[in-house]
Amino acid sequence: MKFLDANVILRYLTCDDPKKAENCYELFQKVKKSKIKLITCEAVIAEVVYVLSSHSLYNLPRDEICSMLQTSKRESPRINSGAFSHKVCNI
Repeated sequence: MKFLDANVILRYLTCDDPKKAENCYELFQKVKKSKIKLITCEAVIAEVVYVLSSHSLYNLPRDEICSMLQTSKRESPRINSGAFSHKVCNI
């Protein structure tokens, strides 16, 4: 099992670096096919929310961030973190 860092989630969600976003997509496809398992923690999810909602960076509203994370969780259901399904949308 490998640890999923905030940078991987951010690259995947924002596609601000197309090559890195593609690599993240490929990683999540491996997860979807059960070739690897990933784990993350609430602190990583909090960092993703902080970066995406930052007024000086992406300035996204929390409901949009919540939707992005829930979609990511549905697409890669083998990423283990209770934060995806519970705490992100209640911040």
